[in-house]
Amino acid sequence: MNALKAGRTALAWGLVLAALACGSFAWRYPTFFAGGFELLGVALSMALTAALLATVIGLIAPAPRLAAALGLAPLCAALAVAAIALERPVVTPTWLACAALAGAGVAIALSMLRVAAKPRFLAVATALVAATAAIAHARRPPPITAADERPKVFVFGLDAGTWTILDELMAADQLPALRRLREEGASGVLRSEVESASPRVWTTIATGKVPAKHGVVDFFCTQNQDLKSRRIWEILQARQSWSVGLFQWLVTWPPDPFDPFVVPAWMARGPETHPAGLTFIKQLEIAFQNGEFEQWRKDGDWPRLLTELRNWGTGYLAHGLRWKTAAAAAAQAYVALNDPRWELQYAAKRTLQLLLNGDVYLELYRRHQPDFSCFICYGTDNLAHKFWQYHYPDDFGMPHSEAAPYARLVTDYYRACDALLAEMLPLLSPSTTVAVVSDHGFTSVGEGGESHQRELRPKMSRIASELGMTESEVVWSSIATRGYFRPTTSAAGAAALSKQIIDWLDHCDAIGGAKVFLVDAKEDGQIEVAVNNAAAFERDTPIATPTGQRLFGDLVDIEDRTGNHSTEGIVILRGPAFRRGVRIEPARLADITPTLLHLHGLAVGADMDGWPIEEAFTEEFRASHEIERTPSWDDLVEVTRQDVGSGDDSAMRSYMNATGYISDDGDAPAADKLNQPTNQLPKRSPQE
Repeated sequence: MNALKAGRTALAWGLVLAALACGSFAWRYPTFFAGGFELLGVALSMALTAALLATVIGLIAPAPRLAAALGLAPLCAALAVAAIALERPVVTPTWLACAALAGAGVAIALSMLRVAAKPRFLAVATALVAATAAIAHARRPPPITAADERPKVFVFGLDAGTWTILDELMAADQLPALRRLREEGASGVLRSEVESASPRVWTTIATGKVPAKHGVVDFFCTQNQDLKSRRIWEILQARQSWSVGLFQWLVTWPPDPFDPFVVPAWMARGPETHPAGLTFIKQLEIAFQNGEFEQWRKDGDWPRLLTELRNWGTGYLAHGLRWKTAAAAAAQAYVALNDPRWELQYAAKRTLQLLLNGDVYLELYRRHQPDFSCFICYGTDNLAHKFWQYHYPDDFGMPHSEAAPYARLVTDYYRACDALLAEMLPLLSPSTTVAVVSDHGFTSVGEGGESHQRELRPKMSRIASELGMTESEVVWSSIATRGYFRPTTSAAGAAALSKQIIDWLDHCDAIGGAKVFLVDAKEDGQIEVAVNNAAAFERDTPIATPTGQRLFGDLVDIEDRTGNHSTEGIVILRGPAFRRGVRIEPARLADITPTLLHLHGLAVGADMDGWPIEEAFTEEFRASHEIERTPSWDDLVEVTRQDVGSGDDSAMRSYMNATGYISDDGDAPAADKLNQPTNQLPKRSPQE
């Protein structure tokens, strides 16, 4: 009897508290709950958990009020912590602990009130939850309806997307959205180039030109100012007044003021977005790239960690984060911060970013319905670089038992991308053309037959720590297998710091063996640090340094990577003007922009290296639309690039360091490669 009484008291007060908490959240963030039923389910789950806990305790504790208080205490503490975290300017562990204690006190106070023992109170509490659910349902924005029937374009990008994975998962019915697009459109291989550095090839897709013409030749061309050519959305906006919504297309920083939104991709040198209210997306991304979370935890800087998490969280809440995504993201965040296996940590971080950004993009599209819009997924490439061998262990002579724990990391991300696409498709009007593209593919064996690669990278932060230097004295960054120091003090002080750095690195030697580092002082003041690959080092090789003996693995990151870029990417074109269910001949990256220009009645630039993919169009469209030419869109469309300074490339460099995204030497491609066609297919254009 006491246990039932305790459970009923906890249930009644749990319903009241859950209704108030969920109701206030739904009022503040109308898109958080999918509707009244979802809110009702969350509130009931909270209340029933408290009731169950109180009932179990009531079987042991003789006092029903004490059991009810203990059952309610976790719920009250959690709600109090959430309230403090949302409202305090700076969130500290002390404040959160005080909030939890206060919440527990509230639980005790509530359980002492006699009103909870009355059956009528439980009915009132239930009615309150129902009313809250009804209000939340009314507050939910209405479903989207297309504002007009004007043609639109939606580009869904899968970096390193490959038919090898797509065909496998489609056959198993695990990519329903992508399979539907393939069945309803024209699809085939999209040929990339051998030098498939991401900024080069994504800009080739956007301009229809090879890198030597569009100006983005390597990983160091990261700003809009590096561009020499006009991109597809700039042409459409200038000629047909299209609205433009870009989400993470490379080389869009600093963001040009296209309306309704521009969120640059991972190579951005700063957190700037358009509008500025979306900067929280880039701030979180940069923190991940720089490893700031791990550093804050290591340093015990909990106020900074908690406050930044709160700031980013409220940003996502205000821009479309939903309950179901928040729950999934919380699970990924737990793995990213706590799982001892770095493989699962890495995959969780990429999936977490996709989930959060996906909700923001869906809400931005729902609100604004831009004429040209894109969403690019980069985890398909990041995870392939890290874990391809686990999905195809036979290609690498790996035992299946060793591969099994990580065999689904790559394909799980593909599934997450498909799930996002499935939510995006209902938002598109029937007149919208969907283009699914990748900048290149991926394969087990790359150019020259190489599959296994060992990369050695100096641990720049550890070396700086050994030197006793801080970021106020010197900044450091990494690109692929090289690290860079740059003193930030005056000229005289910089010279002294540079000498100190070089002397320390020069005196790092294997015990009785070779030098560990190769050091090069650059003319611009940077100090380039590379690992001596000519020597045979292992993680436990003892190293003599000026500050004492260390292990090689203390000073150098060792990464074994498998798999390589392939020139065979993917393309799917679905829309009113495209044939259904057909497989087209291989197209080229440079063909995408000419295809979209022709689709919307605009001429193809004579200086473009691509040509419309004619066989993808329906016979009716081809018969009524002749391909037109213009000398160059670069002369017809004026663009004023935004300038916010050179920015900080440390996050971009850290990201490339983590993914091994660029070539081992970190240099720009040779000039002769810049002028070669995007691939070796013949041009689609007729003889002129």
